Amino acid sequence: MSKQKFIDAIILIATGYTIAQGLLSLIVIFNRQIYNTIIFHYSDAWMGYHLLLMVPILGGVTFYLWLHHTSVYKDIKALFKIVFILQVVFTIIVLFHNYFYWGYACKRPTLFGEVQNAERIISCTRVSNYDSTDLQCLRQVANTGKDVDNLYGRKDIYYGNDDRIFMAFEDKSSIEPLLHDFAQVYENPELKISKLDLQYMNTDIMESSIIDEGEVGWDTSGILFGYITEFETYDNVRYAYAGFRGGQVSNDHYPFYEFLFVKRNQLYILSKQQRYYTDVAGIEYLEYAIISPFFSLFLTFFGMVILV
Repeated sequence: MSKQKFIDAIILIATGYTIAQGLLSLIVIFNRQIYNTIIFHYSDAWMGYHLLLMVPILGGVTFYLWLHHTSVYKDIKALFKIVFILQVVFTIIVLFHNYFYWGYACKRPTLFGEVQNAERIISCTRVSNYDSTDLQCLRQVANTGKDVDNLYGRKDIYYGNDDRIFMAFEDKSSIEPLLHDFAQVYENPELKISKLDLQYMNTDIMESSIIDEGEVGWDTSGILFGYITEFETYDNVRYAYAGFRGGQVSNDHYPFYEFLFVKRNQLYILSKQQRYYTDVAGIEYLEYAIISPFFSLFLTFFGMVILV
């Protein structure tokens, strides 16, 4: 394939990609809940990337195979170049913005793979580092009237971040019945993480590189509140998953932190960490996965108007 043919192929595929991605906006319009479930899913990354990337790419390849040998492409080549340039510029800008504002480029990160291999829950503890006056070390706080088996994430997957691990356990409980008992474990006052383990975890968490200090003036940005869940996997390795809502780091902008500890020689060692953000009464949902189909739909209509 010559250099010019290669460039033409990229332009055609990008145009077809734009048309196919624009059609995804119909899902957003007519069944927003299904679309949100796919792109914000807590454990299934493949489904989201398949919808956002693979389906449009396949559409682009199909479009290329349909037009690359026809005279139609030669007549409207300039239009396809414009669509290609606008799509590339938009995608680069929005992906960078998505990464720096929401904490990920394309799709919200899923739970750590070790959680998917859980076989038994050992403990579940509600913790915080705030006592209404100042920040301190992470400590156990009393359970409230909220019952963890009343999973808010099932109703609103965008905001139900605390429930991610519990929803994963519930999904897998048909295979591993012991995972169905997460609510009973949480409510049992005897099944809590030890103070010593919590102390070591606090040190690793506060020294990690992902705690957002927030913009100037947001003194509550260091607040952490959430749950630490200990579990064992098939190979009898013990882990502790910590999921924390952080304090407001800028106007209506909140981080969610996830840490995975593995137990070695009776001590928990920080193994993995990740962070992403949500907005409350701000620009929630205004991210690549939501706005890119509508931009592609706009480009498609723009091209059709030019052709007419």
